[in-house]
Amino acid sequence: MSPYPRIVFNSWIYGTYSTDTDTFKIWRTSGLGSPTAAWERVAENSLGDPVNHQSVALMVVYNNRILAGINTLKGTFGIPAHYGTGVEMWESSSGNPGSWSQVNSDGFGGLFSGCDGAACNFAIHQVIGSAATFKPAGAVKEYLYVGEYFLIMGRKYSVTMAAAYLAG
Repeated sequence: MSPYPRIVFNSWIYGTYSTDTDTFKIWRTSGLGSPTAAWERVAENSLGDPVNHQSVALMVVYNNRILAGINTLKGTFGIPAHYGTGVEMWESSSGNPGSWSQVNSDGFGGLFSGCDGAACNFAIHQVIGSAATFKPAGAVKEYLYVGEYFLIMGRKYSVTMAAAYLAG
């Protein structure tokens, strides 16, 4: 099986492949314009955390880096027992193996603690829905906006996290 192509970065096609054991890997190929592709693995075993990293929700190029948005929901949306540590954004300036690192706090720091008991203290940001980059005319800094979903007390919300603090 071939990886699912996601984005082009520095003349490489990057893709993801999930296994039957619910882990994912990030791959790349230099086969732009070629009818065949030789894929090279650049990130293994769900970026080292197969328990919390459930899937690559998106890949985006931002400030000359490649970013992967990671979902952490382990089961049914809205059941806190199925929640992981919260969505994560991982980046690499080269895309090379061993060059990926997390650039946000788990779940962008969003913790729900609105009721009594340990079961109510969980990361609310579990699922990434979309992302967009924006650079205003004449500006030096580029902005990354990440849209995500969360559920509190049976009500589904969506939020856009302005990740301008990732600008380097």
